[in-house]
Amino acid sequence: MPDEYWIQRTISTYSQRASVGDWDRVIETYVPDGVWAIPHLNMRFEGHAAIRGALTGFFGVMDYVVQLNAPAVIDVDGDTALD
Repeated sequence: MPDEYWIQRTISTYSQRASVGDWDRVIETYVPDGVWAIPHLNMRFEGHAAIRGALTGFFGVMDYVVQLNAPAVIDVDGDTALD
């Protein structure tokens, strides 16, 4: 399968599992030193523990979460996915 397929699958897994609060599966979509950033809120979380803590805190105050995921346009250049 092409890299674009696996990248889209990772995006879809994140979206689906975040919607139901399956944080173990969500965290698996990040590399150990991955970053979750929300630039317009000036928030940045680095590493599995920090990302998990932020996600559970952020979503913990909501009754439910619906993640909408549409196919992303993914261009791959070597080992880098571009947006």
